[in-house]
Amino acid sequence: MTGESSNGVLMNDQSNDEVTRRRFLQGAAAVGVGSVATGLAGEAGPAAPKFPTHLLGRTKLRVSRIGIGGRSKRVLKLAVEAGINLVHSSTQYERGRAIRALGATFAKNPGLRDKLVLCLKGKLKDLEGELDHMLRCLHTDHADVYLPMLVKPDERRLEHLMTVQDALQKKGKIRFKGFVCHSSLSDVFEMILAKAPGYFDAALVATRMLIAAKYGKGGEVGRYVKNLAKLKAQGLGVISMKSRSGQAMAQGAKVFQAHCKTVLAGGADTVLFTFANVQQVHTVKGLDLSTTAMSDTERHLADAFHRSNGKACLMCGRCTQSCPRGLPVGDLMRIRMYHDEYGDVEYAQETYRELDGDPARMAAACESCTACSNACPIGLAGAQTVRYVTSLFA
Repeated sequence: MTGESSNGVLMNDQSNDEVTRRRFLQGAAAVGVGSVATGLAGEAGPAAPKFPTHLLGRTKLRVSRIGIGGRSKRVLKLAVEAGINLVHSSTQYERGRAIRALGATFAKNPGLRDKLVLCLKGKLKDLEGELDHMLRCLHTDHADVYLPMLVKPDERRLEHLMTVQDALQKKGKIRFKGFVCHSSLSDVFEMILAKAPGYFDAALVATRMLIAAKYGKGGEVGRYVKNLAKLKAQGLGVISMKSRSGQAMAQGAKVFQAHCKTVLAGGADTVLFTFANVQQVHTVKGLDLSTTAMSDTERHLADAFHRSNGKACLMCGRCTQSCPRGLPVGDLMRIRMYHDEYGDVEYAQETYRELDGDPARMAAACESCTACSNACPIGLAGAQTVRYVTSLFA
């Protein structure tokens, strides 16, 4: 089993898990972020306060206000010990390495899987086959929430997801039915509201527009907020992704807490975060998310952070829909985010390779076109940005 030192360096010595955990416990005491459950360290003492949880829609699953993102494999056990109980993964992350590492952690720590709300994302056409592969990797027989991708208003895809998930639920392979959406959000929401009202139990969705709504942005933002509220009224649980939580964490615990409160107050039940090291587990352990009410200081911090990220893609999909050449502009903006903002070059490359057609060839012919830039609510999309992204992988 691969472990990690407190500075993020991978280690293969099996004893290093205990070393890392001891450092975590010692560090938590040193920085005063609250007692870690001392029973985990085998010592007498008061139990740590329980990390705040919230009901995930009509599933009635109580999930921690912060969830573990798909590539947090190196500090998973410490995060669970800190009170985080929702974990999300997929075969897509790190070419399958992330889910295999998660499975190795489950195998090494009997009973750990049962403490978690396991959410798995599906992308392939063979959804059941993909799920079966993930379950084998994870040494478990079911997912608590299955989240196939639905990133455009495709009724045939919707019908396929529903048919497959009904069958999987009957077989006991999944407990609750969901979907993933990070593009054309309102179009997808409106299709579900019209064609499958009340069907889905949970969704993993991009939530940048929940933040943008605070600053009076109407149009696409108002439409998104209205449609998400309708889905929540039907019992949909909302798992937040791509809210820029990583960037908030980089600015410190106070900014991260204020950011998470903004997203949670906007309608998310939990905020996914990809833990990169032990110190970030410290930080999350010390948060106070028992309420989404914000102090004046928190509002100031949240406003400063969110305004500094005004050019972050909202993932509304308007750019793609406006392109006269059928270029996947929204996907290219997302790939730019992975590459430039997240620094995840490998995942950006993998996502680019999965695009249909030849984006570089099409982009070379769009010098004078302003369709996507006119459609983009924040002025991010445009021919220059499209050509920049395609040039990265030419």
